[in-house]
Amino acid sequence: MDDRMTRPDDFARGRLRQGSRGIVTAAWRGLRRLVRALDDHWLGDLIGVASLFGLLWIGLVAGWVLE
Repeated sequence: MDDRMTRPDDFARGRLRQGSRGIVTAAWRGLRRLVRALDDHWLGDLIGVASLFGLLWIGLVAGWVLE
């Protein structure tokens, strides 16, 4: 059976949410899971350091341009 197809009993058992609210809720749940996974991983630290250095350089360039 195709993943996009649903069975009628899925609605009766409450497995599916209708509307965009369910999609948004699922997206936030996935994002929170990703953030929790990156919290203890070295890759999360690397992303944080790269972001801080990027913000520093953007601030320095903006200060130089606006001088």
